[in-house]
Amino acid sequence: MDNQEQHLSADDIYALVKAEGASVGLATIYRTLNLLESAEVVAKRDLGADSACYEFVFAESNQHHHLVCKKCGKVIETEKLLVADLKQRLLVQIGFQVVDCCVQIEGYCQNCR
Repeated sequence: MDNQEQHLSADDIYALVKAEGASVGLATIYRTLNLLESAEVVAKRDLGADSACYEFVFAESNQHHHLVCKKCGKVIETEKLLVADLKQRLLVQIGFQVVDCCVQIEGYCQNCR
């Protein structure tokens, strides 16, 4: 819970749990993440890393989207305003109500350009 604003892989979570002295296997971490994902507590995200990352799912007012640097892998979060207009247009123009949205834009961060 201390890392709820970070994007952590199962291996990252496993290392954190082991550092706390807990005796837990990596398979247990994966099972727990699958359960939390099914309960919509966490969301699995592919942010271009070697393995999927997980993040806590918050209320719509806290939705964010990801800008991922293709060179260094840095992930920058941006607020929901990025797609607010698109969601409204989908509702008005074709009657499609968006209930969840995860946008990932890949490019190069300021340091890697």
